[in-house]
Amino acid sequence: MLAIRLADRLHNMRTIAFVAPAKQHRKVGETIDILAPLARAAGLSDVGRERHELSAAVLQPTTSASGINPRLLILVTLLLPAPHRARWQEEWHAELAALPTRRTRLRFTFPVLLDTPSLSLTLRRPICRERRW
Repeated sequence: MLAIRLADRLHNMRTIAFVAPAKQHRKVGETIDILAPLARAAGLSDVGRERHELSAAVLQPTTSASGINPRLLILVTLLLPAPHRARWQEEWHAELAALPTRRTRLRFTFPVLLDTPSLSLTLRRPICRERRW
């Protein structure tokens, strides 16, 4: 029963952006004070940590949805072929907007930065329509 309650609250915290602000703060307070420590005590430290990070993001929102990372991603997309830039910028910005904390946004941004040169080469490679075995 406890596991179901914790999983339900985790789902609620992941979708808390769609709840009225007054209810958000009430749910966040309950989550931080009661459910996050309870999850850690039950041995579900990852669940408790994620729930705590989501709660902290509601209590201390950033001024921008993703801080400095969007500018960095715009610069990185200059490596991509022009026809593909807008699509990748849109996808990366949407992903950043969905991530609740600065740490998770950074964890998303660094692999993108490292993999963009490889993506660029792949997108520039001509499509081989005929396979030879």
